[in-house]
Amino acid sequence: MTNQLEATSRVVADVLTTTLSAPWTRDGELEPQAKSIARQLDRIHSNRDAEFTLRRVLASSFGDEVLPEQELVLAGRLLWLRLRAEGLVNRTPDVEGYSADEILKLVTTDLREIVFSGNPVVFRVGSAEVLATFRFSPDQIVAELAHIDGGGEGVLLFLARLMREFGSQNRVTSVLWIVHALTCAVPNPRLRPLLERRGFVAVEHHGRPTLQLTEAIDAG
Repeated sequence: MTNQLEATSRVVADVLTTTLSAPWTRDGELEPQAKSIARQLDRIHSNRDAEFTLRRVLASSFGDEVLPEQELVLAGRLLWLRLRAEGLVNRTPDVEGYSADEILKLVTTDLREIVFSGNPVVFRVGSAEVLATFRFSPDQIVAELAHIDGGGEGVLLFLARLMREFGSQNRVTSVLWIVHALTCAVPNPRLRPLLERRGFVAVEHHGRPTLQLTEAIDAG
């Protein structure tokens, strides 16, 4: 039990420090909060449970300091993914995301209004599970990849093809790629060289290291 508590606490602390922007996530004093959340593992059965637990513990510890809503949602989803990836929970998540086939139909279905809302979405590409946000910025798509579990190269190639297809049919001229997946607990060692060969460069985003690329799209 002690080993599980310590393992869960490490996962929670990593999620807090890599997802939330509040100053108190940088001071290295999050061990009590991480352990408090870890002790409630038996109550966490979905990303929503994870988000609620984070909210409750953080509010209790730090009062009414406001965190961006999207950061809290992202943290809850990332925590749920990480707990599953580490084998700390075994339940299948409720229907959060979309299959690769569903995503490929975005250009002709209402699903695109959900995916391109700028809110975090979880979906599968083959065996990989991805946490990301997609949004429009005038004539550009901003694709922000927060976490890739069980994949890397294939995921990016799939998404690049999807964005080119979607952009060419919707008068979008470029995609801004922002990849955070290199800073997760167990990053794919092949991912950075792949991205750099494609022209990605290191750019700080909200105080965190990322690799970014602006990719032109042929409007056709």
